[in-house]
Amino acid sequence: MKEFNESHKLFDENGWRIPNGIYETFSEKPNWFFKLGDEIFDDKTAIERIYKYQNINKKTITFEALNEVENKINSNTSFRDINKGLKVPFFIKKTKFDDIGTYFEENLLEQVSKSFTDFHPESHFKAIIQDKTDLKKKLFPTKNSGYDDFINRLSKSDICGYYFPQVLQEYSVDAQTTQMKDLKNISNICLSGPIEVSSSLIGNPNLLINKKYYSPVLCLSGVTHIDERLISCFKSYGRHLEFWCLSQMLSKGKKQVSEQWSGGISIYTEC
Repeated sequence: MKEFNESHKLFDENGWRIPNGIYETFSEKPNWFFKLGDEIFDDKTAIERIYKYQNINKKTITFEALNEVENKINSNTSFRDINKGLKVPFFIKKTKFDDIGTYFEENLLEQVSKSFTDFHPESHFKAIIQDKTDLKKKLFPTKNSGYDDFINRLSKSDICGYYFPQVLQEYSVDAQTTQMKDLKNISNICLSGPIEVSSSLIGNPNLLINKKYYSPVLCLSGVTHIDERLISCFKSYGRHLEFWCLSQMLSKGKKQVSEQWSGGISIYTEC
């Protein structure tokens, strides 16, 4: 991970990306009405669940790599406050695929569903796609999100890291991408997308299940749908978990900015 400018603070005391009046957000500062799950696993438990559901036999090297990621975050004064927000680990085996949508729909969604319903047998997982077709040839790395680099690295090596799911809470989808320009000199970082968020959900099936509060909608803004009116996201519905491909439009030419929508940042390394 390259060093980056430490001249200004990027994250507040909750690990939220400070917009500094530049980026479009629902409010100047979230009130955190929407909360993540109340039973988040420790890293060891989460990684072992990922190993189980993705048939991986890899042990201590993953935790050493995760420790390296955390140390590099903490070593930078402008960036380290991202660690004040909740983060969850992910691990993905070296994988090369021709199409994100096909790989996500035919492999990862099934694994997310299996992990979730095994842990919550009384609940369901379902995928709802706005145009009622499929995701084949419809999801592409968002420009300037860093997700194309993430996929390229994954084609060459196993990858592990941390997903920060609420770092961009209340940011518009466009602003989630635009704020990445401040991080362009940092390697091994991307706007979160379907591949590592799925891994995180496999490891933490409770990530969006909260007994007392509504949970945020986890935007997968590292990818863009071929129909740019649509966004991809994971959300809860009561005690259930769902994937949605839904419209972000309030009206023709006007996109919504939602208090509930939350973009993520993923920081990773080879392992």
